Amino acid sequence: MTKAAKPLKPSKAAKQQRRQAVNSNPFAGSSLFEKSEQYIKDAPDGKPFEDMAYFILAFLLFFIWRLAVAVQSGHQGAIGVWSLFTFGTITVINIWTFFLVMVSARSRGDIGILKIHDGDLWRFTALSGVIGAWAGILLFKYKGEEKSFILKVLAATAINALWAAIYIRYYLG
Repeated sequence: MTKAAKPLKPSKAAKQQRRQAVNSNPFAGSSLFEKSEQYIKDAPDGKPFEDMAYFILAFLLFFIWRLAVAVQSGHQGAIGVWSLFTFGTITVINIWTFFLVMVSARSRGDIGILKIHDGDLWRFTALSGVIGAWAGILLFKYKGEEKSFILKVLAATAINALWAAIYIRYYLG
């Protein structure tokens, strides 16, 4: 009786090439990554962080509106829930703004296929990311690419301080 032939093993070079191909791009098989990469190539002036800011603004305005309705109706449970959502969203905005400032300071705003501009930082600072923005600016000594960046951040800080004063006066006072 004859034995069946053993299957041929792939060579070490073939194994190494396969391993390098997998290690070079961990998202190679992801269609979402390929689509976003194609989107950036097709629209190099696209601003995904601007679109993201509009979505976050819509959520934040909805939460603030529901909080105002809860305060007017005097329902304590609703006030607690909508306060949690509102301040939770503001906390997430501050963390995100800190991250954007950190990336801008360390790698000049370049994260893979996207580029962070000063307008993105200012936009999230205006959305109540003041604490995160100033923490990142002071910690990483970031001055911005535009000369008016710090002035815009100061203006956003003043606007947010005004909103905080209104909140304290009418809701806590």
